[in-house]
Amino acid sequence: MMFQRNTFKKILESQGASRISKDAAVELARITEEELAKVIRVASEYASHSGRKTIMKEDVRRALKDLNF
Repeated sequence: MMFQRNTFKKILESQGASRISKDAAVELARITEEELAKVIRVASEYASHSGRKTIMKEDVRRALKDLNF
């Protein structure tokens, strides 16, 4: 797991979740990791198509738009 459970719980709490079960934090972290991997994959394709190895802000924005985020 990329996100540490306690760190992810702190993020959730900072967004207004007053209490979060361990299972819920783990599941949200898992989903976040999966979706982030999709964004990175698509953004990487945009960078590669543009002849770059570096993913730029616009690549991420396009990837999010393509993935309907």
